[in-house]
Amino acid sequence: MPRFCANCGIDESSGVPIIDNLCLDCYVKLREVVRIPHSVDIPSCRKCGAILIEGKWLYPANSDEAFDIIKRYIASTVKPHDDVVVKDLDVEMIPPDFSRVHIHADLLIKGRYSYNYEHDIEVKWVKQLCPVCFRRASRGYDAVVQLRFIHMDENVEIFKDTIESMFQDQLIEVEEVDNGFDFKVASPGIAKKIATIVKKYWKTVKIVESYGDVKRAKDGSRKAKLYISVKVLNLRVGDYVVIDGKAYIIEKVEEKNIVVVDSSGNTSIIDVDYLLNRYEGFRSKRR
Repeated sequence: MPRFCANCGIDESSGVPIIDNLCLDCYVKLREVVRIPHSVDIPSCRKCGAILIEGKWLYPANSDEAFDIIKRYIASTVKPHDDVVVKDLDVEMIPPDFSRVHIHADLLIKGRYSYNYEHDIEVKWVKQLCPVCFRRASRGYDAVVQLRFIHMDENVEIFKDTIESMFQDQLIEVEEVDNGFDFKVASPGIAKKIATIVKKYWKTVKIVESYGDVKRAKDGSRKAKLYISVKVLNLRVGDYVVIDGKAYIIEKVEEKNIVVVDSSGNTSIIDVDYLLNRYEGFRSKRR
């Protein structure tokens, strides 16, 4: 007499194996071979689109990157039973509002039975402000790094992107100005870290700290914003420079000095430290 499923009554056959007195479909359903949530909450920033995953705010560059992050997170919530192996797992975001996710998993049960498992998960989007946008909305920054360059080249853009990535939770606003950027940050400590990174990145840097926007707190104490002026002399061969009222053409740029030629063809070596100290009387342009 053939065996049959104790739950649905279907007879055992070559295409319908019986496992612990249950057919494969009933075994998967009743034994919960995969633990998976029916819904997930995804907090997202209503201003910038950042998403909160497992207690950490993430700032994807676009919607595709955001969906990839969410898919990986949802995939991590799929927990197979001890006698089940997930051979392949696909997570699909369902348009138009992406309030549902479809899960498809290829399972191997007890080392011999293959099963195509499908499940839908509800996605509950929880709209709020991320910490950065919250501070931006309140203009809550305590320090400004005023970063200026001779040349706004590709290295400057790469550096800007690096700073934005490193300090995304503390960076309140990036304001583009002539020949540079103003980084408005949450604390003086972060501003000083950025200035230190600039100096390591370029070396030929002049840094001046000052305080402004003094306000009196409710307890009577005085509070001021830290301003760090960071001037980067990212010079190039061929630049025209004026130092102490005299014009030169840069012939060579080294780590500790520059080699220049004046209008008479005379060559001079100018120490970088001297150049930094005379920065306010310095300008540069291409020939």
